[in-house]
Amino acid sequence: MELKQNQKVIDYINNVCSQVNCQEMHEEIEAELESHIEELVEEQLANDVSEDEAIEKAIKQMGDWAVIGKRLNEIHKPKIEWSILVLSLLLSAFGLITIYFIEVTGALSYSPTSMFTNSLLFILLGMTIVCGLYFFDYRKIYPFSKYIYLGTI
Repeated sequence: MELKQNQKVIDYINNVCSQVNCQEMHEEIEAELESHIEELVEEQLANDVSEDEAIEKAIKQMGDWAVIGKRLNEIHKPKIEWSILVLSLLLSAFGLITIYFIEVTGALSYSPTSMFTNSLLFILLGMTIVCGLYFFDYRKIYPFSKYIYLGTI
């Protein structure tokens, strides 16, 4: 019994994986689904059922591919680290408030441009870059890693 070559099993697994956005997890999901289907088919074959009928029943027992795919997509969705985001915002706000009060009290003797305005602009620019890098898949640049390393040296 080779389930990897059965078209019904292949279609079922492909349909489930088509619902999962995280491409990196498709291989693991395929292996897990295949093992579950194989176990169910073996149970059915033990009841003296033909192989095709056993596969049909196993797929039916697994459930609707759309529902399973959506649930797996929810599980494998990347999660935002809110604690790091909130801590960064709090520290940036604390720094900006400190700079603002230093400027207001006149502790800076000479400042051609507002230090608070410059700090605010650079914090916003930095957070924009960090957000972009957070959602960037760095594995895409792996083939160029040696050149990037040499370039930064």
